Parts: sequence; structure tokens; C-alpha cells
Amino acid sequence: MTLLELEESVKNSRPCHDGAALLAAIVKSSDAIVSKSLTGVIRTSNKAAERLFGHTAAERMEIN
Repeated sequence: MTLLELEESVKNSRPCHDGAALLAAIVKSSDAIVSKSLTGVIRTSNKAAERLFGHTAAERMEIN
């Protein structure tokens, strides 16, 4: 599932059933993508987010 397909799925209120495809789309995306917990702790990011914010996922865990 591409990010565009995910967006369309959300707009149409259809559930996204292919978690592996969603994860692959996030990892491969050239857009900076960050996920966080409900308490606001950043959990994951892709390489584009690391370039944008200037620190790796490992370094970010030290910041949180």
C-alpha cells in the first residue's frame, strides 16, 4: 500500500488491513515520517526524518 492509497483509505474510512505494506511504504518514503505514542514519546522515524531533524533514531531515544 502506498502513502497515497493510505490517505485515500483514511478519507473513505476504510480500515488499512495490510500492515506490512504500510510499514514498507513508510520506510521507503522520501517524506519525513515520525510516529509517537499516545503520551507523546517518539517511537519510530524513517531516514528522511533523521535527515530533517539531524539525529538518528538511536540518538532520539536518548533525547526522549
